[in-house]
Amino acid sequence: IWSTSNKDVVLIESRDDITAGDGVRHDIIAHKGVLATETTCNCFSLLNAKGIPTHFIERESERRFLALRAKMIPVELVARRIATGSYLKRHPETIEGTVFDPLIFAIL
Repeated sequence: IWSTSNKDVVLIESRDDITAGDGVRHDIIAHKGVLATETTCNCFSLLNAKGIPTHFIERESERRFLALRAKMIPVELVARRIATGSYLKRHPETIEGTVFDPLIFAIL
């Protein structure tokens, strides 16, 4: 997140990094930042078009968009296909590697 010449506006840039386990695992996925920006901008544009106010102003480039400066609500959505990691710690009765079909979603 970058400051701009307007103190009320920030520039948000998406990168190709992906992490797991609070940063213990780190990889790069080519073009992830572009896809993340496209998805984010589409979602916020749809919300704005339906009269739901958001912080979104406009897409600035493939990886960047402008937004109003705001306090972030600390919500994380996790989608799980396979039982592993922290899920197993919270659900020790589950066998490691169990495939979830459909996906399991958790809001943290």
